[in-house]
Amino acid sequence: MSNFDYISDFADLIALHKATADAEELQTTAPRAAAEKCKQALTELCRLAAQKLDIATPPQATLSDLLDNEALVSELSNTDVLHQIHQVRRRSNLAHNLGEDLEGMPYVVELLYHIVGTILMRFGYIKQIPEYVPAAENAFFDKIV
Repeated sequence: MSNFDYISDFADLIALHKATADAEELQTTAPRAAAEKCKQALTELCRLAAQKLDIATPPQATLSDLLDNEALVSELSNTDVLHQIHQVRRRSNLAHNLGEDLEGMPYVVELLYHIVGTILMRFGYIKQIPEYVPAAENAFFDKIV
């Protein structure tokens, strides 16, 4: 069971649910793949925010394109969400491109969880963020038990 399963209740959030659930599943076994899924989730989330705020963006806009959109950034900067998005993006880039901070992926996924919940609350999908259940502290022992 994924912490992100509640997202599957919304038909328009299928791509977001897939990216977030995959990131969570891969966080300890394939951190680089999890990092890529985190960036995919952020892209889907920013596209959703732009759509809900009636901010025009190209359909194939990348995460960088979306975060360069002044109107979207202005809306997101009213909360801590923009700072958190940049944290997830930076740590995911380090994990994916440089192989650094791989053991920090559970933190990144948990931060992504709070970003997703905050934005879904803002746009009325949920009333509160469900409680997050952290990944096992040591995936190695989970595998041998």
